[in-house]
Amino acid sequence: MLGGIPFLAEIVLVSAFPLLAISVISRWGVRRRQPLVGPREGKPRLSIPAFASALLWLFPVPMMLVVRDAVGYLLRAGLLPGPTHLTAAVAIPLGTSVLGLVLGTISLYQISQRPDKLRGRGYASVGIFCCWWAAGLLLVFGLPRARNNDRVARLCGRNVGALAEAVRGYVDDNDGVFPAADRWWDSISPYLADGMPGGTPSMCAYVYNAALGGKRLEDLSDPGKIVAVFDGGFRNGEWVLEGTRRDLPDTPTHASGDNYGFADGHHRWLARRKLGTGRGAETGWAKGTEADWVRWEP
Repeated sequence: MLGGIPFLAEIVLVSAFPLLAISVISRWGVRRRQPLVGPREGKPRLSIPAFASALLWLFPVPMMLVVRDAVGYLLRAGLLPGPTHLTAAVAIPLGTSVLGLVLGTISLYQISQRPDKLRGRGYASVGIFCCWWAAGLLLVFGLPRARNNDRVARLCGRNVGALAEAVRGYVDDNDGVFPAADRWWDSISPYLADGMPGGTPSMCAYVYNAALGGKRLEDLSDPGKIVAVFDGGFRNGEWVLEGTRRDLPDTPTHASGDNYGFADGHHRWLARRKLGTGRGAETGWAKGTEADWVRWEP
């Protein structure tokens, strides 16, 4: 905020920079212009880099959506290990904007130096100005937010893993019996070496599968498939400590999925199933994962 005018002064100053750059580059090219040798032969050809620069500023947002959806598909297919892909979804379009800025700068200089051979000053100027803005917005707003979301996703994954290991540690020390659902947090706390690893992010809550309370490990047919702890939610403003898959958040906690810790002590991020979006179909997210091998009942 400058001069008491919110945001407007900053917009003017930031917009003035690429305009100043365009003026300086043009003047520098004119000063180093090579003399015309012989008669001009026809119309100057269009500078392809200048034209490309004018187009590249249109690509960041569509490219960001394409990269996000493509990585989301790979995650759901099990070809990638976790949800931390938002940074890539922003960084790749950011690189496209920077490329457009570079191409526009080089082509504007070449056009100013040899106007008899090249044309496309307007394309280059538009590319420099718009790519500058696209890159700036992605760098200032998009990239930090994406990196923070990925950081929280990794932290929540580690936390769920630590909780699953603590549950298994309790089971091993208590004749193979899982902690009671209403006392599970107090029961496993001694098995968390330093408390919750990394702290508990405000957007995450972790829920114990109430169906496991008091069950014996030897009675489980396949502990590696039974959910013990999962990314949960809040009910009436309070953290739900124990529950069922119905206590999954209405929308996935991280990207398009949630973290799960299993009864054998391992943890995984798994994609959430998306409900139909067609006319007359139920919309939103299912209360469960796409992986059909996951079980909630012992």
